[in-house]
Amino acid sequence: ENYQIEGAKFKVMFIMDKTTDTLASVTLRPTEGYVYFPHALFKRLEALLIEKYGSPAYRTRPEEKQDTPRMASFEAVWEFPSTKIRLGYLEHSEPSMKEFNLFSLTYEKPTKKNLDRI
Repeated sequence: ENYQIEGAKFKVMFIMDKTTDTLASVTLRPTEGYVYFPHALFKRLEALLIEKYGSPAYRTRPEEKQDTPRMASFEAVWEFPSTKIRLGYLEHSEPSMKEFNLFSLTYEKPTKKNLDRI
């Protein structure tokens, strides 16, 4: 299925729990729109999620290192009793390699370990 948010089209994937035969997570990956600007999409969706759910339970930001291949990982996570929302973005670029980006927005059941922290 396709779904649109903020002018970007997403492929929606439904992941089932094989043990319980119930929905385990829903993942969205961009297919059009911001596909070539995933960092801008990350920032926009993070702002929308903050507006709706408040500040994330935790976030990570990359450290910039000039001498090494560039690999940056951004993540923001919101945790609730029934749902964990994970917004993630990974980019890698190196002069001798092709640059690639990986972006996802996932809604999933929280684990028991995470529920104990709430």
